[in-house]
Amino acid sequence: MKLKSIKKKIWSIVIIVTTLIGILPVQANTTETPVKDVELDGRWDDPIRSAATNCPITVFTDGYLLTLKNASPDRDMTIRITDMAKGGVVYENDIPEVQSAYITISIANFPAEEYKLEITGTPSGHLTGYFTQE
Repeated sequence: MKLKSIKKKIWSIVIIVTTLIGILPVQANTTETPVKDVELDGRWDDPIRSAATNCPITVFTDGYLLTLKNASPDRDMTIRITDMAKGGVVYENDIPEVQSAYITISIANFPAEEYKLEITGTPSGHLTGYFTQE
C-alpha cells in the first residue's frame, strides 16, 4: 500500500515538472516588439469621384516588417523605399490592385538609417512617409 502511494506521488511530481519545463520555452519566446506608425503626407484621391478623401492607407513597422494596410484597394500602386543617407533606392515594387489590400515588406536586413517611403497610385495618388530602422 505504501509503495503505491509513493509511486503516485512520484508520478505527480514528474507530471508537474514536465509541464513546467514545457511552458518555459513558450514564455521565453513571447517578447513584444514595439510597433511604430509611419505618418503619411500627400493625396490619395478617389479615382471614381475625383475628390480628395481620407487616406485609406496606414503603414507601420516593427523593425522587421513594414506593413501597409489599404482599406480601399482600388488601384495599382508602386512602393519605393529610399535610403536617406545614401540616396539610393533600396526597394521598389509595382503592386497590382488585387494585391494592394495588405502588403508586408521585409526590412530586417536594412542598415540602421532613416528611410523615405513613397507610395504612388495609378492613375492618381502620391504619399510620402519616413521611418527609421534601428
